[in-house]
Amino acid sequence: MQNKDGVLRSIGKAEDRLAIARLLDKSEFAGKTRGFSHSDFLDPHQINLAEKLLPSLNVCEYSFFGGYSGAERAIAVFSPEFSDEEDLYDYQGTILKVIEITPLARNSLTHRDYLGALMSLGIKREVTGDILVREDKCSIIVLSDIAGYIAGNLDKIGNMGISLKTSEISDLNIPEPKTREIKATLSTLRLDSLCAPAFGISRSLAADFIKTGKVQLNWEVSQSPDRTVREGDTISLRGKGRAVLEKVGGLTKKDRISVCIKKLV
Repeated sequence: MQNKDGVLRSIGKAEDRLAIARLLDKSEFAGKTRGFSHSDFLDPHQINLAEKLLPSLNVCEYSFFGGYSGAERAIAVFSPEFSDEEDLYDYQGTILKVIEITPLARNSLTHRDYLGALMSLGIKREVTGDILVREDKCSIIVLSDIAGYIAGNLDKIGNMGISLKTSEISDLNIPEPKTREIKATLSTLRLDSLCAPAFGISRSLAADFIKTGKVQLNWEVSQSPDRTVREGDTISLRGKGRAVLEKVGGLTKKDRISVCIKKLV
């Protein structure tokens, strides 16, 4: 088991150190009170970091819960000793709510529009989970203790009037993600090489985006164009969306690498 202070000092970014320190505080609280506790929402990078570090520390049982299987943003739930799965399920049902928003006219509202409306209310991103946008409505997963404030104060998205209701997390309807399959052959599995076909840009432009901090690899900014991408890795380009290296195939007759990329649209 590693020392808590030593683990925290090993984390490079101040915001990451703070996120992990808060998780450790929640774990200690669950241990002392013999009750459940939970964090605010974590982004995918923070979840990956926690999954690497928490097993090396003396923390109680924990799990990540974002409201549905495959959620990008999730809270860490710390369970007391001798609790069972039914207790955990009941607790999870109390800590998250869903804000269902239906625009009152035909619209082209985006994830950014809904997030911006929440931020305009002074709400921090840490209390909101995934924002699931459909053609006719949007479902926003939030911590239960902020749901009432949102319901009482959010009356439009941009200039668009809306109707709004709050529902239980168990009633959440998950939209089917829209994806596009891209097949390509590459000379190398470098980050800039993958970005080019994934986002329909040149390799040189991809390298420029990477160097200026606009690209994330597995939810962490990477400014190295020659970083190796592996099967299953997620690449995000600011303003262009997200792609997953779904499969790395064999070599072609010209010794290029066959890849299959799943682009989220």
